[in-house]
Amino acid sequence: MIYAIMVLGIAMLLFALIFIEKKFPKKIHKWIKIITFIFILTYAFRLLNFDKFDNIIGLQCDYMSKGMVAWMMLLKTMLPVATIVTAIEPFRTTYTTKNILRFFVPVVTLLNIIMYKQNLMMFFGTSNVSAFTLRGIFFATELIFMGGISAYYLYKFIINFEKSKRYLNPLKCILAILGLMIACLPVNFFQTLFGIFGEEALDFNFTHRAVIYLSFIIPLLIYFGFRRKSKEECKTLLIYLATSCLITFCYTIDINSLNYTNLPLHLCNTGVFLIFIAFVFNIKSIYYFTFFVNVIGALFAMFMPNYSGSLFIAENIRFWYNHMYVFFLPVLAMVLKVFPRPTFKMIKGAIGVFTIYFISMIIANAWINTFASVDYFFLQGDTISKHAQFLTDWKNLYIWKVVIRGVAYSTSWLFDIFVYVGYVFLMFIIWLVYDYLFKAQDHYTRLNELDKIDMLNIRQLKKRLNGDLTLPINIRGKNMINISHFTKIYAGSDKKAVDNFSLKVKNGQVFGFIGHNGAGKSTLIKSLVGIQSITGGKIEVCGYDITKQPLQAKLNIGYVSDNHAVYEKLTGREYLNYVADLYLVSKQDREERIERYSKMFHLENDLDREIKGYSHGMKQKLVVIASIIHNPKVWVLDEPLTGLDPVSSHQIKSLMRKMADEGHIVFFSSHVIEVLEKLCDRVAIIKQGKLVGEYSSEELKAKKMSLEDIYLDSADDVVEDDVKSLIVAGNKGSKESN
Repeated sequence: MIYAIMVLGIAMLLFALIFIEKKFPKKIHKWIKIITFIFILTYAFRLLNFDKFDNIIGLQCDYMSKGMVAWMMLLKTMLPVATIVTAIEPFRTTYTTKNILRFFVPVVTLLNIIMYKQNLMMFFGTSNVSAFTLRGIFFATELIFMGGISAYYLYKFIINFEKSKRYLNPLKCILAILGLMIACLPVNFFQTLFGIFGEEALDFNFTHRAVIYLSFIIPLLIYFGFRRKSKEECKTLLIYLATSCLITFCYTIDINSLNYTNLPLHLCNTGVFLIFIAFVFNIKSIYYFTFFVNVIGALFAMFMPNYSGSLFIAENIRFWYNHMYVFFLPVLAMVLKVFPRPTFKMIKGAIGVFTIYFISMIIANAWINTFASVDYFFLQGDTISKHAQFLTDWKNLYIWKVVIRGVAYSTSWLFDIFVYVGYVFLMFIIWLVYDYLFKAQDHYTRLNELDKIDMLNIRQLKKRLNGDLTLPINIRGKNMINISHFTKIYAGSDKKAVDNFSLKVKNGQVFGFIGHNGAGKSTLIKSLVGIQSITGGKIEVCGYDITKQPLQAKLNIGYVSDNHAVYEKLTGREYLNYVADLYLVSKQDREERIERYSKMFHLENDLDREIKGYSHGMKQKLVVIASIIHNPKVWVLDEPLTGLDPVSSHQIKSLMRKMADEGHIVFFSSHVIEVLEKLCDRVAIIKQGKLVGEYSSEELKAKKMSLEDIYLDSADDVVEDDVKSLIVAGNKGSKESN
């Protein structure tokens, strides 16, 4: 009779949902959620009642055959998966869980209806059971709700078959089902099927280490499997895992025997409930408490487990399942970006809540231990104190007693303070670890993004250049520098260092670049040579885009920086050969150029000395030689004459003129206006990141204009009159020295 009632109940619920959908289509989802909520309450009642089946060891059972015990254990493993999917899917849907609800849940429901009597035998531990006991009625109601909801989803799939079949992925569903079965494995699974076996997972023996390694490997696998999923998909996953954790924890809880001596008040036990609440209801304050407090507690519990006996005893399996979940779920929620990263301020709130919890546990231990034995947060037993003799002494000697109505309540005050301070200290340490991991994650995320951009650029370039990446992207610009609408904004700043800057420099020119300190000269030059990224616009060197074709562009550039950094433990010759190797210069060419330029700059007798013994001027000349060892088409110099003696300065200026006359582009910045006027074919002035003007030497001579006057006029709002006078005085001094 009970079987007919369950089948009829499922059919009635299915038709009721179909009727609601047709008559009130906008309210169907609301009704499904209401029915699901009632289903959850029904399941909770059954879950919090102990099953006699959990006492079976090694298939030895008086009321079932061994084969039936194994089959019922498999069914007991599948049922939580069906329950979790039924309970969560109406609230957080994905294609995979929807398909599990359509196809897997009806099968599990049908199997449990067929094995209904055996389920009751599991509950009560006897073959003589009535179908109409209170637990039996609740279980039958649970199956009716689960069957009706899953049947409705299957009905929706059938009537929308053409649309729904596109999202049907059997392999993905099977993998998800297997993953969920492992996630909410009954804690008595191994004990029931295989008996008591295996060593204790204690004192870092092989079994202990293996379980700890597994605690780190599992979240890593989950992370790599879901790191590219959407935030909503990741959040749904975490809710499923948190629910699995809660179900696993409740397997061995019997609400009938629950009292104040066995309440789940241990830190990690409370963590199971707090994580579930934080994930389901998206409560950030509770989540950050679990992130800062529960994770540390679970980690220490795993390193110092307080149990005895084989790893595969039901209670020990529950210990590891719960602590593994409490350890990695908050961290997983953070790295999958379900919750925003915490600020340092949040750790203060976590410490405040922990303080309240810690004081509450001291009071609870003192009160309950007057008439029963408890050890909340391990403040009573020797789980912590056994690891150091001084802690044992503090625990036994420094005791504070309070007598209330003739009853003495006591606590080891110095030991408690030590535990509290130590735990808070660990919270700060773990914050530093988190902060380091966040930075590492950002670094590798950025690298991954850059790799994707590079691969996309390469594919686009191959298509555009017919597969030959050595060709310039702009064949018309092969003899020029083309800067188009270049903009640079540094990280952490809203100000544009360079703003919409455009400039063309043709070959055969010495092109000067001038601007006050902070105007954007070095910023533009560093982006031109590919040292730093470009915020907006583009820069082409000899037709090669510096962003999309950096290698080809840099092979055409020789660069003299303003700081002249070199490898000082190398000799001058070793350094020049090193640079020549980078630019693929042949042996014959490099030897000829090293000899020629070293004689030009009077370094031939110093090339075989270590660079650390060179003067500033010698290092600068070595850098100049290194920048032209590959005979670049574009020679870029940033303040090249600073700190040089007049002879060396004259040599570099002569070489710049010679390079331009041979058809190269010489692009350099300087503060010495007299040099710019005499040496440059064209000069550009930059002010506050913008191009003020571009002038040719012929234009200035024809109009009898002074570059010095033009520059000072452009700098009116940047330099004061006294600074202008210093610039003029400095230029006069340069004229006299030259």
